[in-house]
Amino acid sequence: MSAMASSIAESLREPGTVCHRSASMLSCGGRVPFRYPYAPKRGVSIKALAKFGCEDGKSRTTPEARRIVAESGAQLDSFQEAQTFLKENLRLDVSVSTMMAITRDAAEKTRAAWMADTLVENVRILPARKLPRDAREVGVTMVVLVDGTGAPCTHADTEGVRGKDGDEAGTREVKVVAIALYDHVDRNGRPIVRRGDVWYFASACSSDELESVMNMLARRRGIGKIQRVQFIGDGAAWIQKIWEHAFKECGAIRTLDFVHACSYLHALLETLSAPGECAADYKRFKGILRKWGGKSLMKSLGKKFGAALEAADGDAGKALAYLKERVWMMDYGLLRKNGYYIGSGMIESACKTLVAARCKLAGMHWRHKNAAGIALLRATLRSNFRIAV
Repeated sequence: MSAMASSIAESLREPGTVCHRSASMLSCGGRVPFRYPYAPKRGVSIKALAKFGCEDGKSRTTPEARRIVAESGAQLDSFQEAQTFLKENLRLDVSVSTMMAITRDAAEKTRAAWMADTLVENVRILPARKLPRDAREVGVTMVVLVDGTGAPCTHADTEGVRGKDGDEAGTREVKVVAIALYDHVDRNGRPIVRRGDVWYFASACSSDELESVMNMLARRRGIGKIQRVQFIGDGAAWIQKIWEHAFKECGAIRTLDFVHACSYLHALLETLSAPGECAADYKRFKGILRKWGGKSLMKSLGKKFGAALEAADGDAGKALAYLKERVWMMDYGLLRKNGYYIGSGMIESACKTLVAARCKLAGMHWRHKNAAGIALLRATLRSNFRIAV
């Protein structure tokens, strides 16, 4: 490669050449030195680097090397660890600052590629899908999940931002989206999602911008041609707004995450249940909620607690109001019968994998956009696409 680069540089000789100088570029095979004819203000070395795809000479790194560096920076626990891995295993000697710059640039280009629908899918050879013998076909179903998780950020990004306790926030939210397709459920009614059938996306954008992005991604996955569509999330106002504006007219079934609903049920029973009976009551009413849904839950709570239920105040009153307002999102029995999800475990797992596993390690503090960029790169790779460099 060194001889090839020197030959290409020599073919670009300009009038006024006074000597030869040395330069180098970083390729996926390691550092490649080459010599080029130097002519003042002719930029022969830049033209030679451009022949190898080094961004018109602005970067001394080939596209494939940039991809390897960016993927390592996003996937491994830290940039220092990625630097050591590349040096010891691939002979790529890259400084931490250069790796950070390449990764940031890849995140920006990858986000633009998502918007323009120009991402390239990785070549993959998957084994033939083997469904359980008792699997049941339910028709092509799309499930859209969304949630937010905090990434620890520097004071520059948290100054003036209030946290849940009223003090200055220590984190900023990164929003995560998952859109999955499936057509079979197991004998217990749980959807069977194949590896590679899920698209993930992460962003630090506002809920309004995320709404348009989610709508675009869902259309690319064929939401207009799919009869069965489900939208799952917690009861946050911004999530509800996205469903109302972008997915309600598509017939998407709005579902409140079962575990989230159970947390409010437990908070209510901690006040209403007799001493020592909270655990038994929670187990009973959780079973009712799962088997029959929100309406049956509220009816059963009324029978057991009577006037005490309506008189609940404080945290119990807030939990009761929360559940009452969202009864229509908790028809879990019918959802399970028809082969839909009742929980958002997929998006909770994605938040941990895409954000927490990389951005929440000891001592880490990020700029908000950089944390979201790292999460987007991890989401792109998990969606089986090549990141853009």
